[in-house]
Amino acid sequence: GDGYELFKDNFPAGEKFDNDDANDQTYTVIFKHHRENVDPNHSSADGTKGTKTLTETVHYKYADGTKAAEDQTAQVTFTRNGVLDDVTGIVAWGKWNEASQSYKALTSPTIAGYTPS
Repeated sequence: GDGYELFKDNFPAGEKFDNDDANDQTYTVIFKHHRENVDPNHSSADGTKGTKTLTETVHYKYADGTKAAEDQTAQVTFTRNGVLDDVTGIVAWGKWNEASQSYKALTSPTIAGYTPS
């Protein structure tokens, strides 16, 4: 229980525990931390997560710095899977899926008499 699983023991198969009242029997039982795969929606006990969202913001300004048009934004969310240690609650995260993500293309506004640069 409590996040552990049996790793190995030296208890003979088919034996009954404490089968000799005149002698103590000693058996070694070794447990290990149980681990399980988790998806990006899981939160780790250390506060890390399997998702992150980044926002790209484009500001449109004239050469003198004044606002030329409303800002445009695009977002992309990265995800990663991990392995949860059921004893500690800590997730060992894998790599982010960065290669498969990109920001959507933004179309800059047309302003009469101006060429964007």
